[in-house]
Amino acid sequence: MIELFDAQAGFGGGRRGQPWVPTAQELLGHMERLSMARALVRTDFEEMDSDPMFSNRLLYEACAQHECLVPCPTVLPTGHGDVPSEREQIAELVARGSGAATLRPGQDGWSTAEWCAGTLLGLLEERRIPVLCRHSVLGFEAVADLAGRHPGLPIVMFHVGYRSQRTLVSLMKAFANVFLSVGSPYSVHLGIESMADHVGAERLLFGTGFPYAEPMASITMLTYSDLSDADKQLVGSGNLDRLIGGIRR
Repeated sequence: MIELFDAQAGFGGGRRGQPWVPTAQELLGHMERLSMARALVRTDFEEMDSDPMFSNRLLYEACAQHECLVPCPTVLPTGHGDVPSEREQIAELVARGSGAATLRPGQDGWSTAEWCAGTLLGLLEERRIPVLCRHSVLGFEAVADLAGRHPGLPIVMFHVGYRSQRTLVSLMKAFANVFLSVGSPYSVHLGIESMADHVGAERLLFGTGFPYAEPMASITMLTYSDLSDADKQLVGSGNLDRLIGGIRR
């Protein structure tokens, strides 16, 4: 049986036109029903999340109550002085047992340029903390720029659609520090197998896309893929365990 560690899940945020705010308990219910062992969790939906530090506190509190939930807090540069320093944010991230950090520059009003985010990105790279980047927030060119400037920084792209496969393969061939979560809406026919052939199964992470998607579809895609059992286990949890294990705490 494949151990599943969801790299692409979240709860607690709001969405325009959507009265439902997903809760940790709802995610935990899906995890129990579908035998998912752990989940790396962010604030999601994120569209109406305007106070990342407050949301991080709520995220940390929820994860502290459930060992199977691993926090992935939002981090951002502190040039304006309205949030704790980059070093303080990362120190708390590490102290709280986080497995990665979320970058969302457009949402939180900052630039990925070195003159704005260089300190933050440098500290994340120094600690080898994986960063999660939603494709609609950081596109291929932006990710390539980050990956080239910070080659020791593991970058996990998620929410990548099926029409991006050609560019995605080229990006991941060019930058060994770029990884892919294969959660919804990644629904390429034989896409997991193709990516494993081109860049290796060790660059792929299992994800569901909850709360934007029901988790079962992603589990089915991995379970019934043509990957070997060993590669399925890598994608299911081994690769994310390796990235989290590489964090310099």
